[in-house]
Amino acid sequence: MINEIKRSEIENEKKILKGLQKKYIRMNENLRQELIALGYTFMQLGCGKSAYMTSMAVAEVSLTRNRKYNRDGCEYLVFGCSNISRRGYPVYRGFVKSIID
Repeated sequence: MINEIKRSEIENEKKILKGLQKKYIRMNENLRQELIALGYTFMQLGCGKSAYMTSMAVAEVSLTRNRKYNRDGCEYLVFGCSNISRRGYPVYRGFVKSIID
């Protein structure tokens, strides 16, 4: 289950995530635990252009529906995580919260 965040709360949440970027130089277990404690869910975003995300980046991403990666086709607030390679293609990953109006 992916936690939700209201569109009006995004700016405050981004400030919190930017603080985590300054606190941690790179993704590690402590940062992962803090993101989980904040209600973020780890998810594979996919390998297409719309899923592009770099490690430690914070962005609002609109993803299309994709059964392979269990995406339901909505907007997410994403904190990027390291990517993996599958059959020669990068699979972008991150910690997400679903954006609702």
